[in-house]
Amino acid sequence: MTNKIEILSELITKRLKQSLPGFEYQQKMSPEHRTLSTDNKAVKKAAVLILLFPLNKVIQLALIKRTLYNGPHSGQISLPGGMFDVKDMNLTNTALRETMEEIGIHQKDINLIGNLSSLYIPVSNFEVMPFVGYLKFTPTFMIDKKEVQKMIIVPLSHFIDKRNNSVEYHEFENQRYKIPFFNYKDDKIWGATAMILSEFLRIIEELEPDLNFPQY
Repeated sequence: MTNKIEILSELITKRLKQSLPGFEYQQKMSPEHRTLSTDNKAVKKAAVLILLFPLNKVIQLALIKRTLYNGPHSGQISLPGGMFDVKDMNLTNTALRETMEEIGIHQKDINLIGNLSSLYIPVSNFEVMPFVGYLKFTPTFMIDKKEVQKMIIVPLSHFIDKRNNSVEYHEFENQRYKIPFFNYKDDKIWGATAMILSEFLRIIEELEPDLNFPQY
């Protein structure tokens, strides 16, 4: 299993050094009328991590459900990550630090692969840089209960299967808006997280269009 995840990660590493799918594929999972870019010089910086790891001979992806709080991302499903701190020096360190703080995975165990396209989140005025990394082993997650309700572990193959893509419509100020999302059990993965994953999944599909994920 370790060799399988390492082989896929090597392919991803090479692909991330090329031109990225970017806006076109982020947009596929974007809620209607969402702002995707900004000229705001006061935008806050943040970073998240797409963390892959093996479990039961299948490559998995780690998501978290955030706790309820008085803020725009209360209770949402997201990738581990958070706001840049000047002590981090760079956004790579932000992603690693936040992953350690939120789910207890030490940076020495994470093999970083590269980064995707940045994404602006208008509701919180964050510009988020997504990084990709993997573990060679099945981790034991230690969540920070102040920030994380629970872990959501999803097989990578689940996101590849288009049957798990859904759409719902919301009414706001007498307008009807389309909200695309990924289904997983009783959870809905939408918004910035779905947009980031959409770009990442495009890269996976380019690398291995006929990949038989169960063997991983």
